[in-house]
Amino acid sequence: MKKAIAKLAINGGDPTVKSKPPALVRWGDEERRQLGVMIDQPSLFYWNGPQSNLLVERFRAQYPLRHVMPCSSGTAALHAAMFAVGIGPGDEVIVPPLSFVATANCVLYLGATPVFADGVYETG
Repeated sequence: MKKAIAKLAINGGDPTVKSKPPALVRWGDEERRQLGVMIDQPSLFYWNGPQSNLLVERFRAQYPLRHVMPCSSGTAALHAAMFAVGIGPGDEVIVPPLSFVATANCVLYLGATPVFADGVYETG
């Protein structure tokens, strides 16, 4: 004996979900207040602004590291990391071939040469 297959809700069957989910409320009053504080500072990406300093303070409380540098983007973080380890003219840096363009560009920006990990490299 075959089991009866219920009709899909789209075809007139009973819906599985009986009510609509509540509206998403992403930001409350505290988030709006903090956003206002950020907008009122001289620059949203101000590396030494009150919001960035608070982030560094809370990060260090969780991870007691000697050096912490907030960055406005992943690209800025790559530039800072390359500079911090001393990458410069004449250096070659192995980079992945499938990545955001900034991965190779930050090497070029510092005067070094990006070498793609899957490329053929011959020494003379």
